[in-house]
Amino acid sequence: MAKERILIVEDEKIIALDLKRRLLDFGFEVIGIIPTGEDALTVAEKEVPDLILMDIMLKGEMDGIEAAKQIRHSLDIPVIFLTSYSDQDTLERAKQAEPFGYILKPFKERELLTTIEIVLYKHGIERKLHEQEQWMSAILKGIGDGIIAIDTENRIYFMNPIAEILTGYKEHDVRGKPIQQVFQFFDELSDSSIPPHILLESDNTFPTLLDNLLLKTAHGGRIPIEGSMAHISKRNGTTLGKVIAFRDVSNLRRLTDSLDYQSTHDLLTGLDNRGEIIQQLQSLLSEKTDLESSKPKKNRWLIYLNLDNFRIVNNVCGHHAGDELLRQVAIDIRTSVPKEFPVGRIGSDEFCILTWNQSQADVLNLGTTLLTEVQRVFPWQKSSFPIFASVGIASLDTTVRDPYTALAMGEEACRLAKEEGGNRCRFYESGNILFQKRRGEMQWITRLSRAIDQDKFVLFTHEVVPLQNGANSIPKKEILIRIQQEDGSLVAPSEFIPAAERYHLMPAIDRLVIRKVAEASHTLMCGDAHKSPMFFINISAASIADEKLFDYITATFLEYKVSPTLFCFEITETAAIQNFSRATTLIKQLREFGCTFALDDFGNGFTSFSYLKNLPVDYLKIDGSYVQNILENPIDLALVMAVNDIGHVMGMKTIAEFVESEEIRQKLQEIGVDYGQGYLFSQPLPLLL
Repeated sequence: MAKERILIVEDEKIIALDLKRRLLDFGFEVIGIIPTGEDALTVAEKEVPDLILMDIMLKGEMDGIEAAKQIRHSLDIPVIFLTSYSDQDTLERAKQAEPFGYILKPFKERELLTTIEIVLYKHGIERKLHEQEQWMSAILKGIGDGIIAIDTENRIYFMNPIAEILTGYKEHDVRGKPIQQVFQFFDELSDSSIPPHILLESDNTFPTLLDNLLLKTAHGGRIPIEGSMAHISKRNGTTLGKVIAFRDVSNLRRLTDSLDYQSTHDLLTGLDNRGEIIQQLQSLLSEKTDLESSKPKKNRWLIYLNLDNFRIVNNVCGHHAGDELLRQVAIDIRTSVPKEFPVGRIGSDEFCILTWNQSQADVLNLGTTLLTEVQRVFPWQKSSFPIFASVGIASLDTTVRDPYTALAMGEEACRLAKEEGGNRCRFYESGNILFQKRRGEMQWITRLSRAIDQDKFVLFTHEVVPLQNGANSIPKKEILIRIQQEDGSLVAPSEFIPAAERYHLMPAIDRLVIRKVAEASHTLMCGDAHKSPMFFINISAASIADEKLFDYITATFLEYKVSPTLFCFEITETAAIQNFSRATTLIKQLREFGCTFALDDFGNGFTSFSYLKNLPVDYLKIDGSYVQNILENPIDLALVMAVNDIGHVMGMKTIAEFVESEEIRQKLQEIGVDYGQGYLFSQPLPLLL
């Protein structure tokens, strides 16, 4: 253990040497004997002893009291006066130096040792307390919360810098003032004033939480605060005061409000989002009472609105244009609907309105008004697009209590309105044969999911036959799909494809077909003939929109080690137009990979030729509805000839569908169509693995 270091300041040498001897006998280290006050300051600053034994009357201009005062305040080294003077004047002067001890000469050895030990212990405690005070001061100043301490009479005792910033008051201006004279508190919910003494009333066992409070600042403003109040107690439990810790939660309130808004609103349009509409629909179906009339809401309706041509705007002009269109439409819808009725965006271009206390005529009138407000010509840069909507209306005064079922009813009515030409309203009618058919499609969801999981799909091929001499000699076959039922019978695609498209199952089916055909091509290449035909594989509109499809195709072909040149992917004209940007990207990617592309059912759309020049396809499949009548209908013949000529001008090969007679084949050959496909050449045959 290190010895305490003591400095002796004494101008009587004999006394100083005797004092040194005694200190050494006590076990202390004496670092020097100094005769003057000036030298004592210099040595103390340099050596920093643990204790100084100081005579009062010293040689030189500075006596021991003056030297002790400077040492105490600048170096915080404890001083014990050793003096022969005990007069009142000397004692009063000595007090100013705040000595830790005052020993009169002559002194006893035990008295000296006891005084030194007590002083060293006391100073050690004071130093620790001072360090703790410094730590606490730094913590209180650096903490992010405002801190206000009050005494037992609720007078302000302390405020940290954060409290000064938050309240606008300075500590030196309010110190000692009753807290109720300085601060005003208000209930955040009721805006009523809360006297500070009510907030401060509590037992001293646990801190009191402060929330939902507004604090009036020195500038007159109000800030929301949260925090706590706790008692400060002595060891015996007596209360010394209270400390209030608080923080400004304005930013937290704004963030909370923003999150609450985002959780219930569509950020693009500002309307209610799907989750909020579902919740309000659930409440409406549960017949919540009207707060004003205390009566159940009657004549409840769901209006389901879907934009037509929105995807064309999105695909041709980009999402920025689509977003602007949605914002404009949302404003007009919200303006057209009474404020008490919820309006929400529940899909990319789908909106839902909930109404009550409306007759069937009233809700039909509202639906018609919405059609009028939505209908417009949307200009974007150098283009313009006709925009209109379809509206489905479903009554909620039924046995339906599930909000998702209610939404499905509105959606079915809306889709039927769209299929009937759009720009019209359609009521949901459970007994209508059209709605029954649609419900039948919904039953296909489970069957299709099971067929995908259990690999119940069977592939067939249909030959694509060359009509001209010198055509590519590689056999070509289109892939057709069926579902094999438990009894072995096959389900034609016309029965399940509409349901698969409607309920977004086509991407999974397309991937299954691609894998099966790749496996078949690999098997044929490894067989005795060592060759595989070129397979034409149909891709749905949903798969075109799948940005991961290209990666899946390339990975599958690499897995089965098949050549991309043996695969031609078909997309319909309608699917290409609906997903024009994505379709163009996918075609370019697959062609660069080595595949070819065919545009199926060409001529069936009303904007075919304007889009064709921007689609880099290799084959043009002429819609069979024109081909089958070319012998009887001169208009159909002219259309087939026009499509064939345009395809050739653009460097494409043409394929005529529905070739079912020799006469049609000859006519197609005569006008220069490259390939034919139909029952004249073959029936669909199973793809043998």
